[in-house]
Amino acid sequence: MFTYPLIRGLDERFEELLELKADVDVLLELGDSDAHCHELHLKAVRQRMRAHTWWVRMVNGDHALWYDPDEKRTALCNIAGQIAARWNVSRDPELTELTDANQPTWTNWMAPAAEPARQQTTFNNNISN
Repeated sequence: MFTYPLIRGLDERFEELLELKADVDVLLELGDSDAHCHELHLKAVRQRMRAHTWWVRMVNGDHALWYDPDEKRTALCNIAGQIAARWNVSRDPELTELTDANQPTWTNWMAPAAEPARQQTTFNNNISN
């Protein structure tokens, strides 16, 4: 387990994730207040990755998963470790998202939300010389 900021300054860093092979399983833990990796950015990268990914969303967590008081941070990091340990033993390829509810509990693994239907956009261009 290691931290990997997708955004560092103005630079994006996702090439190494895209290079992971299809037979690699990756567990991503992300604080939803992480300035180094926004949820929408992570979702776009996950969709492009060949590796199969699972995502744990830590509610109100920043990049370092700092929570106050320290006891809460310790409890939540322990829970994140337990989630990772269980994931390492058994995982469902269809249920790839989980939310840690900012408490020492978590939701069940869920399938990613379906993309909303988009209406077709039509452009009419008149070109005159």
